[in-house]
Amino acid sequence: MSSQPVPASSKSYALRITYYVSRITYSISRLTAHRPLTLSLISLISLVSYFFGLLLPYNLFTLGLKPLINIAKLTRGDALAQVRFILTFAALSGLYYLAWRLCRNVQSRRAWIVLLIGALTINIAMLFLYPIDAADIFDNIIRGRITAAHGGNPFYDTPIQFVSDPLVYYAAWRKSTSAYGPLWELLAAAVSRVVGEGKLINVLGFKIVGVAFYFGCIILIAAVLKRHAPERALQGACLFALNPLVIYETAGNGHNDIVMVFFIVLAMYAATRNWFTFAAVAVTAGALVKFIPALLLPIVITAGLRAQPDMRARARYLIVTLLTCAVLAVVAYAPFWKGGDLLAIQRREGLFTSSLPAVLQAQLESSMGVDASRRAA
Repeated sequence: MSSQPVPASSKSYALRITYYVSRITYSISRLTAHRPLTLSLISLISLVSYFFGLLLPYNLFTLGLKPLINIAKLTRGDALAQVRFILTFAALSGLYYLAWRLCRNVQSRRAWIVLLIGALTINIAMLFLYPIDAADIFDNIIRGRITAAHGGNPFYDTPIQFVSDPLVYYAAWRKSTSAYGPLWELLAAAVSRVVGEGKLINVLGFKIVGVAFYFGCIILIAAVLKRHAPERALQGACLFALNPLVIYETAGNGHNDIVMVFFIVLAMYAATRNWFTFAAVAVTAGALVKFIPALLLPIVITAGLRAQPDMRARARYLIVTLLTCAVLAVVAYAPFWKGGDLLAIQRREGLFTSSLPAVLQAQLESSMGVDASRRAA
């Protein structure tokens, strides 16, 4: 990198920021030719930033387990806390960028070990962050307990029906049935059976499951890149593994999106090996956790059709794939099926916020009315 000063013609603040960030990157990379050591230093500084910026003020022990508290409530009227929260993520994002740059064209085993140990250490620490982003983890816990501890059905029974359970009052959607798929509810029930009734152990148990799927994603990303772009494998794994938002939402807040993402990445891994039926099954499994991956199923099936040598092979592939996906869906829903609105479609008609379906619903409302436009969207 050249050591020339900032060009005089560049008046853009964004360009200046980019320039200085690149200078910092260059300076750090020059600290030592031993990149694993520099990467371990960045991981350590990141851990310290997580600790002082998030864990120290918002950990499970300092706050205690109180229902329905979040970062908005905790920092309301406290400008210093709000600024500290923002600056923490700014610092973590900068460190993340430096780590990503440092991993470019690095393939050494030592660098892989440093990356994985750094990610593991940070995630273990973040398990003790209070879920300040949302109460979703408590909704997941109580619905797992509806199945495992109370013998109920989260697709038909609501948390408020089990007022004797002390975890009910931590849930935000007490009067709603599950908005997730059956694979998630089966997993939630399994976790509930293992961890028992303790509040803290439930929070940690559900977070640990998320972190396990997070590391599964890292392994699959590394496997894909090792096969197709080995020079980018470490950098690609770093791009996911040290992402502050991924860590914050998974280990920190215990969101179950990571389980869905794992199946999407698994489908990508299968597709790169031309295992298109398996890829479609993986996408279906993801949709049986949260429904978004269903949008990818036509793409995966089309890619599989294009890979077949003739019409007979295409027909065989299509029949086998669709039948296998259908069987998976039936098997997953079978323990919960009682008829009626199992997909909670009626509930979803009132959940339009900031999304493309919300734009569609707004356009249709004037001609179709509120109820009909919601159903259509």
